[in-house]
Amino acid sequence: MASVPPPLASVIIAVRNAAAYLGACLDSVSAQTFDDFEILVIDGQSVDATEAIARSCARVRFLQQPGKGFANAWNWGLRNARGELIAFIDSDDRWAPNKLAGQVAMLREQPELEGVIGKVRFFLEPGETPARGFREDILGEDHLAHMPGALLARRRLFDHIGDWGEDWVIANDIDWFVKLKDSGLPIGILDEVVLHKRVHARNLSYLTAADPVYPSEVLRALRASILRKRAAGRTKDA
Repeated sequence: MASVPPPLASVIIAVRNAAAYLGACLDSVSAQTFDDFEILVIDGQSVDATEAIARSCARVRFLQQPGKGFANAWNWGLRNARGELIAFIDSDDRWAPNKLAGQVAMLREQPELEGVIGKVRFFLEPGETPARGFREDILGEDHLAHMPGALLARRRLFDHIGDWGEDWVIANDIDWFVKLKDSGLPIGILDEVVLHKRVHARNLSYLTAADPVYPSEVLRALRASILRKRAAGRTKDA
């Protein structure tokens, strides 16, 4: 019997007690007009119905992460992914139906690209109040999204940039995208909304943005960027 070829794309979802919104997230991934993908749900020891919801989706490979934190979960997903293209989505977000189709088409048409990002639209969960620090003026607007949920990348891009940094408390995604920008590697831009990002009072990204660690980590990422540019001869010494 012939072996089943690996899927073209792997979708990685890090979860921990994500039962409230995971079903809607998985529905949006399963409804993609592009069909050649797998879903890896990486669980951080959930104690609610997360596992049952994940396993109810036929595409899902459910894995327990070996460590803690989003970066560790994303990296574990990378190590277990079978696809040549890699995507991420937070468990409380949703994708537009053509997200993967549009990005795959761009990568096929432009093989020199290492990845494609699209736009994000923030929406407020009914009956919810945004976490402190969230800018409510961005609700309903479309923004170019340098964030994992709006990215589709060739696997080799992670060989160039590296995995998600597990030595960060909050800003591992910021550090990774700064590294990507500094690399100068070609990234395509899909001029349409690919990610609908749910805003609610328990958003980890906005709760942690109010943590005093956050500005220090952002500064650390920017300083590292300056050092990389100086090493490459692209900046002048201060």
